[in-house]
Amino acid sequence: MGWKAQPNLGDKNAKIKQKGTRVEVLWGGSKGNRRGDGHGHLVSKDGLNASYLRDPGGKRVVDDRRRRSR
Repeated sequence: MGWKAQPNLGDKNAKIKQKGTRVEVLWGGSKGNRRGDGHGHLVSKDGLNASYLRDPGGKRVVDDRRRRSR
């Protein structure tokens, strides 16, 4: 399934993509959620828990890939 617009994620518009239990969400940003524009990014592999979360300011709150590489 492709990206769907989801208005009003907090005070930002968002784009959501879901395939099975994997959910990906992009919100905020200055250039329509493109790389490097300051958007937030959430990935959940099970539809409940975040495996990756970066806030629009660029801070990685959750990153399972980094945890496995230690």
